[in-house]
Amino acid sequence: TRFRAAYGTGFHGPTFNDLFFPGFGNPDLKPETSESIEGGIEQGFLSDRIGLQATYFYNRFEDLIIFDSTTFLPDNIGKAASNGLEIGLQIRPFKAVTLSTNYTLTDTENRENDKELPRRPRKKANATLSISPMESLNIDLELHYVGKRFDDTSNINELDPYTLVNIAGRFDVTKGVQVFARIENLFDKEYEEV
Repeated sequence: TRFRAAYGTGFHGPTFNDLFFPGFGNPDLKPETSESIEGGIEQGFLSDRIGLQATYFYNRFEDLIIFDSTTFLPDNIGKAASNGLEIGLQIRPFKAVTLSTNYTLTDTENRENDKELPRRPRKKANATLSISPMESLNIDLELHYVGKRFDDTSNINELDPYTLVNIAGRFDVTKGVQVFARIENLFDKEYEEV
C-alpha cells in the first residue's frame, strides 16, 4: 500500500494575446494564482496484476483567467475553487493484455456567483486496452469520455458530452526501427473542443 500527498502553489500570468490582441485583448487582466492539495492511495493485488488508485484533490484560485464567451474577451474570476476524486484501475489478466481505466468527478465553483466554472466537465473517463500478441507488436484501443460542461460563466450554454474511440499500433521492425500508426476518432464522432 502506498500513500501520496502533495501541496503546491502556482502563478500564471496573462499572455501577450490575452492582454493586447486587437479587439479581443483585455489589458486589465491580473495574473492568476493558485493553491492545491491532494492525497491518494495505491494498492496492488494478486502480485500487482490488479492495481487500484484513488486521489482526492482541492484547488483554490484567485484571479482565475478564463475566456468569457459572452464578451469574447479574457477575464478574471476573483475567487474560484475545484475539488474532486479520481479513481484508477489497472488489470493485467495475461502477460500480453492490460486494461487501464480512470474516472474523474470534479466539482467547480465560481465563488463570485456560485456557478460552475466554464469548460470544466463534471465527469471524465478513459479506458485503454493494450494487447501485445508478440514482443514486437503492440495494439492500443482507447476510449475517452468527456461529460457535460458549461461554455459560459452564467451556466446557460451547456456543451454536449462526447465519447471518442482511438486505435494505435506499433511494430518493431528491428531494434532501431519502429513503425507505428494511429487513427483518432475511429467512428468519426462529431464533437467540439473549446
